[in-house]
Amino acid sequence: MSKKLILIFVTGQDHPGITAGLMKCISKNNATIEDMGQSITHGFLSLNILLSTKDTEIEESPLLKDLFFTAKKMNMQLEFEIVEDLQAIKKKGDKYIISAVNQQGLKADFLEDISGILAQSDINIQRIDNITEDEFKSLDIATIAQTENINWLEVKKKLISVSNNHNTDLALLKDDVWRWNKRLIVFDMDSTLIQSEVIVEMAKVHGVYDEVHRITEEAMNGEHDFSQSLKKRVALLKGLEEKKLNEILKNIKLT
Repeated sequence: MSKKLILIFVTGQDHPGITAGLMKCISKNNATIEDMGQSITHGFLSLNILLSTKDTEIEESPLLKDLFFTAKKMNMQLEFEIVEDLQAIKKKGDKYIISAVNQQGLKADFLEDISGILAQSDINIQRIDNITEDEFKSLDIATIAQTENINWLEVKKKLISVSNNHNTDLALLKDDVWRWNKRLIVFDMDSTLIQSEVIVEMAKVHGVYDEVHRITEEAMNGEHDFSQSLKKRVALLKGLEEKKLNEILKNIKLT
């Protein structure tokens, strides 16, 4: 007897016991979980479960009756869809996570540009997770290519361009088991992990702020490359006392 596939959609205000109640129904009716995913936004739950069952008459199956009854008892909405072709809903393309951070807050136009590039590249958004609690400054966007021939290098270039245009930090990470093994992150400290520009604060204390600022502006205008401008600015800090440096470091605040 061939198995039937059912995709269950459960939505409503989140509270303890929802998953346990649904799992009890599935277990009791000997159905098999093929896939599932859950997200919660401002207390509103969205839970999707792909089930396989040996029931021939899906609409009249004891499994669905139990699920509907349980969901209603928990004040949740439940809908279902019969899946005729499993391969049609399973994509073979690569998965990537787009991590975006903006300390001033992420804007709709930034997300419009990002999602537009993904759509043009035949890449679907699977999940969006807000990483910053009670704020909207950092997101993880889980994506999957709809086909296997996506040029992710070109996609990355377009995403970085959007990142620069919106002054928003962005990283593209392969979404696989190795992503969780990363233990070292390298990034710019100034105005990223901390709120200050350390060289600027040192220049102010040492009385050379105007000169350092001028060199920085010249570098921004392309008159010096990064290495040249860094050497010139650091040279102006020669003689800064360690005591003053420690005072600066004590006043630096995390972002």
